[in-house]
Amino acid sequence: MNKLVVDSSVFVSLFGKADTFTESSASFFNNLPRDTEIILPAIVVAETLVNLAKQKLPTKAVYDKLLKFTIVPLDGVFLEKFRQLLGDGQMRSADLIIAATAKLNTATLISWDKRHLSKANDICEALTPKQYLSQVDLN
Repeated sequence: MNKLVVDSSVFVSLFGKADTFTESSASFFNNLPRDTEIILPAIVVAETLVNLAKQKLPTKAVYDKLLKFTIVPLDGVFLEKFRQLLGDGQMRSADLIIAATAKLNTATLISWDKRHLSKANDICEALTPKQYLSQVDLN
């Protein structure tokens, strides 16, 4: 089974107002292997909804879609494991939570955010949606 932690940047491109990555984000989700598990830290759900609200877009339907994925809460169990991955403190809190979720779930982080990807690679495998699709067997 493929396990992915998908960053809010991919969802905002998919569900938000059209941007450079909208088509690629749609292609990514449309071409994922059937056995893919998508894991979302609760913060990704929150960031996605906040960004869509800033674009003055409705969030209820997107929220319902995001709830179909595996949601990882920011609870005491997660935070104790997270604390052990703090490193040098150079990553933004949200980005570190997302990367730690990938590491703790033996998953690949998927994001369009180049800064996030470069720093996350010290913690977990981190790829753009295009990079991921180019490496995975789509059959």
